[in-house]
Amino acid sequence: MEKKSGQSTGRRSPWWREWWFILLVVLVVMLIALLCMRQCGCCERVVVPEAPVAPEAPKVEAVAPPVEEAPKEEPRKEIAFDLSKLRPVPWGIAANGYVEDAATFSKRFEDMVAIAREKQADEVEFPVAAVRYDLRGYDLSKVEQELVSAVAAAFRRTSQEGKLLVEGYTCNVGSDEYNEKLSRRRAERVGSILKGAGIAEDKVEVKWYGKTKYGTLPGVNGLEANRRVTVTVVK
Repeated sequence: MEKKSGQSTGRRSPWWREWWFILLVVLVVMLIALLCMRQCGCCERVVVPEAPVAPEAPKVEAVAPPVEEAPKEEPRKEIAFDLSKLRPVPWGIAANGYVEDAATFSKRFEDMVAIAREKQADEVEFPVAAVRYDLRGYDLSKVEQELVSAVAAAFRRTSQEGKLLVEGYTCNVGSDEYNEKLSRRRAERVGSILKGAGIAEDKVEVKWYGKTKYGTLPGVNGLEANRRVTVTVVK
């Protein structure tokens, strides 16, 4: 039966004319080819080289300029000072006078020791002590005994060359005989205390004058001032 002109026959185009079908076939073929290439090792992995990393700049530590040390002073060499080797000598009565209490005597003696140390001397001035008495008195009070003990202590610290001269005086009241005995008792009492304080007997010399030397002591005036015993260092 013949088709009428201008009417659709109702038949579809062949499959190879469909564009999407062709595209699908091409994709399948490409996929198969890609798989084959990977299995055969033909597809090499492309490694993108890493960008070179610049090496770190070396750390430069700030170096402080050297500090110049101040020159060290050498320790001062102390010259050995041995008081026990110093020879005691009497100080001048006219300039220094007599010492009448223990505290003052010890202070004056330490002052003399300091001067001797500074000068590196071989001798030290020894203060002159004076014990004063009431009229007809010869016993020593506690204060006066401390003075005599201070004299002994200072002398023992030296070389103890020479002697301690103990001299007894009186005023001019009374007879010559009475004053001679009184001055002797005063001087011997002081000498006894010195020996009891550690001074050897041959280092203590005792003298007494009664009233024969009244008014002859330097810087001593009046009756009361002449009633005394002095202790002096002598050769």
